Amino acid sequence: MANNSKSAGTTASADHGLEAKLSEALENVHSGKGAKAQELLEALAKEASEAGNLAVARRVRNSLMALARKGDQASLVVPASNEMAVQVHLNRGEAKEALALAESVLKADSGRATVHYLKAVALAQLGEADASAEALGKALAIEPGLHHQYLLEKDFDGVRATSVFGEYERL
Repeated sequence: MANNSKSAGTTASADHGLEAKLSEALENVHSGKGAKAQELLEALAKEASEAGNLAVARRVRNSLMALARKGDQASLVVPASNEMAVQVHLNRGEAKEALALAESVLKADSGRATVHYLKAVALAQLGEADASAEALGKALAIEPGLHHQYLLEKDFDGVRATSVFGEYERL
């Protein structure tokens, strides 16, 4: 049993390390250091896949695709988007800051499915199951394809078993 505890602790520590590396890469994107961000993301993609952390691997792939769509990564300058800033706060475990920013963004544009989804993640990190389920419902109503991401997102694990999330587990 002691080995299982060590293994679980090691996995949690490794996951936190991957999240920290992802935050670092995204900060490089925000700072206009596209080449450095791409380098970090490519290394992290391999590391996350080898570690079996599908959520981080997926986020890394999405970030790499966004960089590729922008063209020449060496000269990439991406203005800090509020959506990415929310993601960075979540990756750092700063759920209250992520929630405040997500709510601010949604006041200006309530039709942003990804921001509703990130709000749901922040609320899940805070243990607010009812509010998280409500935000997730809004995200899925706008973009049903986010359901697959929800199923893979570890941040929902703490609230997933509550009755308000039952309908999202069956979709």
